[in-house]
Amino acid sequence: MSARIVVNLAQGLAQSAIDRGPDGGTWLSLSQGGEVVIVKLSTPSLEALHATLAKELGTPAADATAADAGERP
Repeated sequence: MSARIVVNLAQGLAQSAIDRGPDGGTWLSLSQGGEVVIVKLSTPSLEALHATLAKELGTPAADATAADAGERP
């Protein structure tokens, strides 16, 4: 199956959250105003997304993880 869904969240800060379902699945949600995007990801897929974002934003993944945990690199 293939699908492309475009939701523009570029109009300011989007809220993000990661939830774990009872089945062990990982759900990434992004919301802004009335727009909400929810994607179920495997843990390896979420880790790959984290590494890609860290690379594209110029932040080493370890530093990004420490920042997410409220630590200083």
